[in-house]
Amino acid sequence: CRKDAIDLKKAFFWHSEACGNNSLESQGALGVMYMTGVGVKADSNAAFICLREAASHGDVYAMGNLVAHYYKRKLYTKCMELAARVAMFDDVEQIARETDCLPSYIRKGVAMAAFYYGRCLHLGLGVQRNEEEAKSYYSRSYNFDPDVCARLQYMTQHGGI
Repeated sequence: CRKDAIDLKKAFFWHSEACGNNSLESQGALGVMYMTGVGVKADSNAAFICLREAASHGDVYAMGNLVAHYYKRKLYTKCMELAARVAMFDDVEQIARETDCLPSYIRKGVAMAAFYYGRCLHLGLGVQRNEEEAKSYYSRSYNFDPDVCARLQYMTQHGGI
């Protein structure tokens, strides 16, 4: 077993422990770990449960990942409804104070939601097609987190989205 694999298993353990202490970020982190199979065996049902729970308590990063989860499962109406709402969040610092989540992850969550909402608008998935409005959401994604936007754009160009 490689050292980084052991560290990921430790991360999973400690995030699990932190969930018992009501850590929103840890709940969302577990969802992402289950979704990607990092530090634990991939499990889309467990990912959904963790992400939904964290999102229901205000974790914006979990919301962005829940949007991705819906999109991947072709639940486009659910995807675009949540994405449209999250993509409009503005006051990152206020959200950070209210949720005790890191501003950088709030920006990542908004960037993900804005990109997926743009994608739904671009292709007419769960919403009427509107390429001009899609461009504005792609731009919003970039403005919130250029790296997240670039990763999602790369995935789009290579058939991952």
